[in-house]
Amino acid sequence: MKNSFTEFPSKCTRGTLANWGGYREIGLLSVALFLIVFGVRLVWIQDMASPAPFWDQWNAEGGILYPPWVEGHFDWRTLFEQHNEHRILFSRLIFLALLDAHGIWDPILQMVVSAGLHALFGVLLFVLLCHLTQEASRLSLVVVLGLAALPMDYENLLCGFQNSFPLMGLFGLAVIWVMAGAARPLGVRWWSGWLPLVLGVGTMAGGFFPALAVAGMLIVEALAAPQRRTKAQVWGVGFLMLFAFAALAFHLPGGKEAEIHHSWWDRLRGWFVFLSWPVGAGGWGWLLVQLPTVAGLVAIFRGRLVLDSRVRIAMALSLWVAVHALAIAYARSEAVITSRYFPISVCGLAANFAWAVLLVRGNAPESDVVRRPVVMRGALIAWSVVVFGTLLSDFLLVQMPAARNFARLKNQHTVSIRQYLSAGDDRGLYQSKDNPLPPLHDGDLLKKILDSKTLLDLLPADLKDAPPSQMVAGDEGAFVRNGGLDARTGPAPHRPYWGSFLQPAGSAATGEVSLEFAGTPSTQWVEIWMAGAPSPKGSSLEIQDLAGRRKIRLLPEERPGDQWKRYLVRIPYRPYRIKAADRFNDRWFAFTEPRAVGHLEREKKWLLDNGMNFVLAGGGLLLLCFFVEGVLRLGVRSETAGLTGGRRE
Repeated sequence: MKNSFTEFPSKCTRGTLANWGGYREIGLLSVALFLIVFGVRLVWIQDMASPAPFWDQWNAEGGILYPPWVEGHFDWRTLFEQHNEHRILFSRLIFLALLDAHGIWDPILQMVVSAGLHALFGVLLFVLLCHLTQEASRLSLVVVLGLAALPMDYENLLCGFQNSFPLMGLFGLAVIWVMAGAARPLGVRWWSGWLPLVLGVGTMAGGFFPALAVAGMLIVEALAAPQRRTKAQVWGVGFLMLFAFAALAFHLPGGKEAEIHHSWWDRLRGWFVFLSWPVGAGGWGWLLVQLPTVAGLVAIFRGRLVLDSRVRIAMALSLWVAVHALAIAYARSEAVITSRYFPISVCGLAANFAWAVLLVRGNAPESDVVRRPVVMRGALIAWSVVVFGTLLSDFLLVQMPAARNFARLKNQHTVSIRQYLSAGDDRGLYQSKDNPLPPLHDGDLLKKILDSKTLLDLLPADLKDAPPSQMVAGDEGAFVRNGGLDARTGPAPHRPYWGSFLQPAGSAATGEVSLEFAGTPSTQWVEIWMAGAPSPKGSSLEIQDLAGRRKIRLLPEERPGDQWKRYLVRIPYRPYRIKAADRFNDRWFAFTEPRAVGHLEREKKWLLDNGMNFVLAGGGLLLLCFFVEGVLRLGVRSETAGLTGGRRE
């Protein structure tokens, strides 16, 4: 017998293990990709983020969402109200959840959450590309790393309000994968794709565009293969178009729509410009960037590509990007693509890469495939070098400087808000020659928002002065306000602060002081910076309730010395007192008055401080995966060589 009965279970087991091995490899690569993308974005946030909300964020969150929620008269219909032409239901839910969990309005925490959503979007795009390209998982990983890890979309990165873009991308990719990959419309898998499709409407106005993309894919399939046309395709297109029109009516502005002073030629040019990224070339670059998609559609109509699941998904993905580009060109008609739209453009480049791989490998009969490899592989390499080379140059020469300028603008907004809240100087809130882009388009509206006591309590501490303290014991003979530092010590992180290094006694000055604080009702956590040499016995900082019965002693594990160090403390009582004592004549210490921080400040700080560690962990996991794969392949080759040698004998 050629095969004995006992060999069949072992063959089946080997096949199952091989499939599990592929899933395990993609799973590990997905984890590594998430760590790298998330870590890179954390590094950028740590380097360039500022705590000031940006532009629409002031009114959309601070004016409409948070005060009613905190004051207890929130109307749930607010969640579904329009923001411009969008319905940002899920973004509002995330904002309210973060406000409840954190206690304060923290745009930097919102950026961290958006970074995680973007990393998930990159992982889903990678897994989808692995499905489209089959065995080219490592090549797909390189492509997605280049597209998702580079923080091209700096507006989404440095503005926590922009999490709707990765959310829309997540739902859109899920719809296209499930519905376009279904064997036939109206089947179980096809209907299950309606869940992310309906949920996507709550992300942005473009959340229903996957319906148009899948409908367009069904129409192209019916035209390219009329012999396979079915009633299910007609019904599927009808259901999708009906849903798209209903979603469009749901997103249409309720009031008088502003006039768009753009000609149809401007809109058409804007469409081509969008499809030309990153090559550009005045809009003509789309001929190069979209070349694999165009070649793939031609191959479908000429019968060179069979309309299987992978081809349908790639087609729907390309149509999804094209519909987005058309809508943006109609509404904006921008000759230069703004960075917040780059996640859509990233999907377009990924779709073109998938088309290129499908064209090289083919899925038609062997007689059609044999003639392709040499020319097609060379074309794929040339296309990849040009497109991804221009992508890298665009990032280095255009997007990085633009991101730095955007970060400087947001820092300027932080200064303007702080000046208004501390000194009443409102010049930075209005547009002027020296201030072309203020924090909000309407300075009067921003002043009205900032004058709300409820919102003022929710703002980050970096935007406002700390609540004034009241000295209840001691005097400035031991600790001096906004002074008392050794000359070798750097400036305090913020004012007010107290120090016990007094002239002419220096560190020999001793004594104590007690300060009383009202506290912040929205959070129990505060930050206190310390310098010098506090000690558990003599030089200490103690937090007490008013009766002095409950006490929290702040004991640093290491003496800060001449460098200020930050400590987070949870104070469960309001109001409270801080008692500072210096009883040693050979040392001194200083501390800042407490400033309110959110409940998740410790976790946020840990994530931001370990951004590079995430990148290194992801890179290490990649190297481990490649090493294990290389060892396994070497073992398989050795076993195959041994079997071959045995047969020859």
